[in-house]
Amino acid sequence: MGRAARSHTALQRAAAQPTLPAAGTATVQLTQVQTHTLTYHSPMPPARELRLLERLHSGVTERFLRLTEQEAAHRRALQSRALWFNGLNATLGVLFGGAIGLLGVGGGIVGMVTGRITDLAGAGVVISALASLVGVYMAGRVVREGRLLFIPRTISSRPCRTS
Repeated sequence: MGRAARSHTALQRAAAQPTLPAAGTATVQLTQVQTHTLTYHSPMPPARELRLLERLHSGVTERFLRLTEQEAAHRRALQSRALWFNGLNATLGVLFGGAIGLLGVGGGIVGMVTGRITDLAGAGVVISALASLVGVYMAGRVVREGRLLFIPRTISSRPCRTS
């Protein structure tokens, strides 16, 4: 209780002391902060801002134009490379898928004709090869259309509890 009483009296003493000098005048410093934010969604600033920047620093318009042209050329190069790789990926997918299908169907037929496997097993190999190709084709078509065949379950990070 003594400590609380002391802090209370200290507050009273601080409030009783004047904060102004004896003459009743004080120096006051006022600070005003002003910010201006401009957001635009293109490589070039709006025409009004570009004129103001050109007045401040001559040649800035030419620099903005050069940077915009370089960025556009870079973007076109990236897009061209991505399209080329996508085309290569599609072509290789068709070639390898065709080769796997041909091996599966051809292998089943050759096995049946030569008598190394029974007709039922050969038919099973042929049908399974064709079914896998149809499944891959349909899955690719569904993915391209943006639909999902199933929603995968997430794996929980919690440990399994054993009883």
